[in-house]
Amino acid sequence: MKVLALACLLPATALAAPTYTVEGELGAQKLVVQDGALAQRWGSDEGLIGVQQQADLDGDGTPDALVYTSCGGNGCATDYHLATVRGGKLVVTPIDSTEGEVRLKQVEGRWQLEVDQPGGQKVYVFADGKAALFATDTKRVLATIAEVKGVAPYTTDSPPRSFQADVDLDGKPETITCTIWERWGSLLCTLPTPSGPQTLSTGCDRFGALATTTNGRRDFVCNEDKIVRFDGKAYNEPR
Repeated sequence: MKVLALACLLPATALAAPTYTVEGELGAQKLVVQDGALAQRWGSDEGLIGVQQQADLDGDGTPDALVYTSCGGNGCATDYHLATVRGGKLVVTPIDSTEGEVRLKQVEGRWQLEVDQPGGQKVYVFADGKAALFATDTKRVLATIAEVKGVAPYTTDSPPRSFQADVDLDGKPETITCTIWERWGSLLCTLPTPSGPQTLSTGCDRFGALATTTNGRRDFVCNEDKIVRFDGKAYNEPR
């Protein structure tokens, strides 16, 4: 699970009831909402539940909570939910799922949730105890001269994928082969270097050759816009 980024925190003032906490051990956790003398609980099929932030997210004067759930291990996405009390009843509604970061912040006095996705960013706003998609910001997608893509479902039987590109700029194309790393659902790509083949654990489901070069060798792209460059000795990890 990625480290979650929080762009804005509440002032250190006491919130009125309800309050949101988590009880239980990993694998059997429950969200507990204490509203006066009434305690209500909510569980998930995921093994991990957490309260990202408690605040009056929808501006109705009553505290809500941004809640996340996850399998609790590596390589699984985090699901985000809005928890609120409506008419005396606990209501938990899904917002989005991502392996990237989220940022909860206030813009002109209104709470917004930014969710990073492989293809860009989604922005949610809150009203009437619900989250609504407010805007999308699509990332630039770098054009390739050749590429491969991983296609789910990933299994140990998934065949290697390959493409050709002139890596060392000698006018002759080399073959770049990418295998599937089943556990992470991503590509493992091998690039030729002066010291021999270099295998990159890219964490990508798209890998391709760019028209640009660095230090006399071809640049590559991971996913939409993470560039892999040659530093004179080896290729760097995607960034």
